[in-house]
Amino acid sequence: MANLFEGQAVPGQGSSNQMQIGSIERLFLNSAVQMENGSTDAPKISTEINRVRQSVANYTETETYKHTLNICQSRERLILHCHGYPGTGKSEIVRKLAKEFPFNLGNNNSLFVKWHIECGDCKHDIMSELQELVKLMHKQFLLPAGCPYQEIIDSLEREVAAPLVDALQKAGIPVLVVLEDVPNKHYKLVSDFLRLVNESQSSVLHVYLAMRKKSSIFEENELKKMINYHNVPVPGFSKKEGMAYLVNGTVDEEEYKYAEKIYNRFSGNPLGLRSAKGFCEKSRINFEDYMEWIEDDDQGMYELEAETISEYGDQAMHIFQAITLPFRPSEDADEKAKLLWNVLCCLSFLHYGRVPRFVIEQFCQHLREEKVRKVRLRNKTDAGLLISKMSDYQLCSVTNEDDVNFHEVVLHAFRVIVSQNADDQQRRLVQTLHVMAGVVTKDMRKGPVIKKMNAVTTHLQALLKRADPLISRKDNLMTTMILSHLHEVLGAIMIRLPQYSDMCEKYLKESKDIIWNVVTQLAEPATNCTNLLNVGNSNSVESVAQRVVKLCYEAGRKLEPGFVTKYQTTITVLRNGEELNFLENKANNKQKFSQFRKLLNGSQSLSQELISLLRESGVFLEEDVEQRVFFAARLASVLHSQSRVVLYTDKPQQIARPNYEWYSTLAHNISFYCRRTHRVGLLSEYLTIMGGTVPILLKCEKHAEQRLDMLENAKRKCEDVLEDRTNVFEEDLHENGLIQEAKGTGHSRILVLRYLVRIYAKIIKLRPNPEQKERGKQYCQQLFELAKENLGKWSISNLSLIYCAKFYCACGEFTTAVDMFSTFFSMTSSSQSHNVYSWAVYNLSRSVLAGGLQMYQQDAIQRCRNVLNSNEIISSDLNIRLTNTLHDLQNL
Repeated sequence: MANLFEGQAVPGQGSSNQMQIGSIERLFLNSAVQMENGSTDAPKISTEINRVRQSVANYTETETYKHTLNICQSRERLILHCHGYPGTGKSEIVRKLAKEFPFNLGNNNSLFVKWHIECGDCKHDIMSELQELVKLMHKQFLLPAGCPYQEIIDSLEREVAAPLVDALQKAGIPVLVVLEDVPNKHYKLVSDFLRLVNESQSSVLHVYLAMRKKSSIFEENELKKMINYHNVPVPGFSKKEGMAYLVNGTVDEEEYKYAEKIYNRFSGNPLGLRSAKGFCEKSRINFEDYMEWIEDDDQGMYELEAETISEYGDQAMHIFQAITLPFRPSEDADEKAKLLWNVLCCLSFLHYGRVPRFVIEQFCQHLREEKVRKVRLRNKTDAGLLISKMSDYQLCSVTNEDDVNFHEVVLHAFRVIVSQNADDQQRRLVQTLHVMAGVVTKDMRKGPVIKKMNAVTTHLQALLKRADPLISRKDNLMTTMILSHLHEVLGAIMIRLPQYSDMCEKYLKESKDIIWNVVTQLAEPATNCTNLLNVGNSNSVESVAQRVVKLCYEAGRKLEPGFVTKYQTTITVLRNGEELNFLENKANNKQKFSQFRKLLNGSQSLSQELISLLRESGVFLEEDVEQRVFFAARLASVLHSQSRVVLYTDKPQQIARPNYEWYSTLAHNISFYCRRTHRVGLLSEYLTIMGGTVPILLKCEKHAEQRLDMLENAKRKCEDVLEDRTNVFEEDLHENGLIQEAKGTGHSRILVLRYLVRIYAKIIKLRPNPEQKERGKQYCQQLFELAKENLGKWSISNLSLIYCAKFYCACGEFTTAVDMFSTFFSMTSSSQSHNVYSWAVYNLSRSVLAGGLQMYQQDAIQRCRNVLNSNEIISSDLNIRLTNTLHDLQNL
């Protein structure tokens, strides 16, 4: 199988006399520009870019590979289009070629660019990946001097490739772009890019395409005119190659005959042959036994839909059979074999790339039938067994973190098996939705949790894409609400990820629509309330919230007894350690909570018995109370998530702000009326202030006077929360019935203080006032101490130290500001969050400049250089700011 691990950018190691003329000219031009700006520093040295997936370790060089290698070695401009059925080795060929690039082309230039874009399914977006390439080439001094790289990025946004191709040619170094599984999205950009590459006249410029279909982006008559385009079918192993792979030595005539049958069965498909050979080796049987086994197999492998056969070729049913055969449990199979089969069937609904080990462990836990004492330990051993077995049969590659990369055909094979029986397909899909609901969470205050949630993004996308056409939302209310939960969490994760910024709102809207459709159908089927939640509603937000809470209450009354409890057992994520300790401290009945802890350690899942113990402990709402606010709490949660999109959006703020303020205010009022009407405090009542209204106010710019009014308003909200003047926190706050951290907790306090320090800094800049400054310093000191205590615990702590330093800069106390930055740098590594670290360097440098602090000049200069010369990518805006700041520092 192809290894999908990403290569890293590596500094160029060649000497300067090996560079092409273009590279030497660029270095001198960079030097000239620096001298013109008053810099006496040595010129920046360009470094290569090498982001390609690794090829398979023991790759068999086929005749097809050797043919393509000859083509690549002989052409400076090339579009190589490899096509064939999945599993025939297209990806392995282009990755192997990419490893060898630039061959002997480009006068042995020590500098080059290799950029791999894997578009298939939910992976890379071509437009954004080409924009990232431009940013990185600019950062590593590989673009021509004076090249307007921002204009190139903007032109790509308009799906115009000419400025990019022009810059790649003028760079004077070999450039390779690999495109796998090119989708229809951005068709105009891709066709424009390839057409211009074909017409390019100078430099070494290669594009390798790996696609399933022979038909490409262009019509046949245009292809005939493209002199640099080469079409290469990839059929797999020839008979000679396939037999050499299977036999690998001398065998008797009878065994050779059965090896031929295996080759013919898979038509030379490497994945099929690898599966067959792996099965024989692991089972210690010969090829004759193998053929007898699969010919007797009665698992319905011959009843595949026509679409599958056309996609994978005539040998599809045989390949699928070979892949799944080692894992299919017999009637008398043990529990372990059945568990592995069930887990693989469920995993087939996820994305095939990099399935995290913790996800596999969760499936092992929930699908295990027998009871075990040490659940978490068994999760690890069962997951390890599955990974080892898949790896032994060469059906996956395993990362250093024990995450698993499958070939897409492998999971498709299991998915096809499941689809043979509609009821079985529905059952397994629902199982997968429920297990994933217990994996994901919106609570991303801590770095490790953020990393885990980012890792499941593509898997949630793939799962929801497959679930939508198959799950009837009318027949299964529980699964419908699970779907809403998964849509919300996926949207909340995507908010923070730039590559998904245009998709997060779609998932959040879908989540909200699912809930509201359920509410209106249960509460008032005859009344049309579809548009009640829409922005621009003529009613006041308070009246809308009251109506929503009333309808949600009516809908909740019609839920079956035990529904809410069952929902909670599915979606509640309880982590050992701090989270359980917090709940134990809140528990009214410590004895019941101790019973809960003891049972949890050996429980397959969060059972109804465990929920009952949490209720008896006083940390969960009773079923009838939770039922009153169930739908209202879900709506408030999603609306709050929707409001946060504005904090990361590029939409014009004057357009965006009213919409997102509406979401935040409505969520807050729904929570308020739940407390007033049903005496249940919801966490969203707090979150909509600290995570909604206040940051939205800070995000949106206004004229000075209007801005002061907004800042004073935000300050009052924060101080009210901090001092609990509104009595919001008289009762514990709940989310999904469970007490969550709010009043008096360190994270809540640090969040409020951070906003207050930011607000006071902005007010002081607009209207200096000794009283305001003194009050701000008190908050700043509290924040500084609290942030220092919790570095490494909460991701917000690092940012808080920076805001403390920025506050003193706003006060004009630059030496104190620099001291605080020094504390940040002494306690924070650039590897923890490069963007945060780089932003801190920029703000430190501006403080040094603003205060004219020459004693800190060299330290600031060095830090700027380290960031700018790093291989880590930062935003183009921050890159420009740091570059300009470095120039200013050198002239201080």
